[in-house]
Amino acid sequence: MRVRDLLLVRVGQIAIFTGPAVTLAITPNTNFDPINLAKLLILSVASLGFLGLFLFNSKFFIQRLGSTVFLLSLAFALWLILSLVFSDAHWEQQLWGVWGRSTGVLTYILLCLIMLAVASVQLIETYSRLVYGLIFVSILEIAYMAMQTFGKDPVGWSRKEAFGTLGNINFSSAFIGIAMVALFALLVFGQKSKVINLLIFGFLAFDFYVIAKTGSIQGPVIFLIGTLLIIGVKVWAFGSFWKVSYLSFLFVSFVLGVAGLLNKGPLASLLYQETLIFRRDYWFAGMKMTLENPIFGLGMDSYGDYYRELRGLEATVRTGPDRISNSAHNIYLDVSSGGGIPLLLLYVLLLGMGLIGAIRYLRSSNEKSWHFIAVAGAWVAYQIQALVSINQIGVGVWGWILTGCLIGYGRIDRESLNQKQIKKPKIKGEAKSVVAADKSFSYGSTRGEHLPAPSLLALFMGMTIGFLVALPPMLADRNFKTAIQTRQIEEMESALQATGITAFHFEHVIQSAALANLPDNARNLAHKLLETYPRNYYAWGIIYQLAQSDQERNRALQERRRLDPFNPGP
Repeated sequence: MRVRDLLLVRVGQIAIFTGPAVTLAITPNTNFDPINLAKLLILSVASLGFLGLFLFNSKFFIQRLGSTVFLLSLAFALWLILSLVFSDAHWEQQLWGVWGRSTGVLTYILLCLIMLAVASVQLIETYSRLVYGLIFVSILEIAYMAMQTFGKDPVGWSRKEAFGTLGNINFSSAFIGIAMVALFALLVFGQKSKVINLLIFGFLAFDFYVIAKTGSIQGPVIFLIGTLLIIGVKVWAFGSFWKVSYLSFLFVSFVLGVAGLLNKGPLASLLYQETLIFRRDYWFAGMKMTLENPIFGLGMDSYGDYYRELRGLEATVRTGPDRISNSAHNIYLDVSSGGGIPLLLLYVLLLGMGLIGAIRYLRSSNEKSWHFIAVAGAWVAYQIQALVSINQIGVGVWGWILTGCLIGYGRIDRESLNQKQIKKPKIKGEAKSVVAADKSFSYGSTRGEHLPAPSLLALFMGMTIGFLVALPPMLADRNFKTAIQTRQIEEMESALQATGITAFHFEHVIQSAALANLPDNARNLAHKLLETYPRNYYAWGIIYQLAQSDQERNRALQERRRLDPFNPGP
């Protein structure tokens, strides 16, 4: 077997491992943030492991990816770094993200790398396994969510909700909705036995029941939209009558759906939620941040530092000034507000490369494979979810993996598509395209094969660097949890010295000091927090309450009114 063929299989295996591992990883016993930091660590190890292989075999990987995808990805990563350098937000917050999100510069670079890893493989077997991986993880996730729904959760979470391993019912609902789209494609196009199809149908029904019980409409809506698209693919093979009927039904469904989201029409009771109004406030603030900082943005994951100032009067008084957010609840606005319009354009262009890849595959392939339809349907479902939600790492990793799949599909050579990648075809000479891999191998044929020592070393070094880069916030958060459990303010203050500590950790200790009747500790910690995060509204509030002079109190009041100009309170 050629070394490069083995290299592609190993990169594919990294991707197949990464998606499920990132989604499922949690650390409830060791971390104050038990959801996101473990996901970031695994993503960092896997993505930078691929980067090690990429750097050691750069010419090969660039040829497989194509110069356009490579340059767009490079520009995306470089602009993230430029935003970090030129934005005013604290560098640690921009690099690792805020507590409870962890969607800073590092996360986006890692997601881009895993997309490139998937796109470079260009093996049908890898992409079908990725789809099966998505479905398998959804089975585990829905089983855990069912346990949470019926009060059988073995983990003592602070909230009793069916959020699985994703920390929020909207995230879990959306993830299951995306996976259900892939499963529905398997049902419609998979050519399985009647028994298997019956099991798939039953599982889809159970999935829908569980995500409906969460109270979040994201999953059901995403699934229904994806289902309509997949049905459309099936119907398009029929006559004109069926095409017209389908398009008419699609139009009526769209009108009724939009009306329902606006609290009008027969679907209003099913689709309308008050949180949609709140999202409009978050989108408004995100657009304002983007337009006022169009080049480099405000810094990744810095939305919350500016939300109060830019949300406007209507959002302030709608439910009270204390309803705030640290995300635009729209991935595109999170990208543009954090990194500027150029970063948004690069992000959209990368998505566009996925769309172009899908079109190329459809033009090249003689048949509609179920795994491609599953990838395309799930990808569309994710993009819809991205309009109303946050880039939660456990869900977002699949959005980038699916984009990589579509790019890869578009670069698989026509011959290998139409031969369905038969394991042992007769090969005459070299493939015509630089992206065509040796079609005489499969995953099974790589057992017992090892990468050359230099490639293994590059992989190990990349994984080691990935572990070390993502470790500081995880260790800081773990030590912070240990300090909190001692209930000793001195221990908590000591934990705040670590690299990777966030504003949230400071706020928690300040609150603990205030509740313990230690006003000097609380006030001093507030001043220390403001040295790093001068826009921290909570810290200025503590100083206002505990000021030792009128001048100090007036300064705190002035800053709070500057940071929250439409808030009538002090």
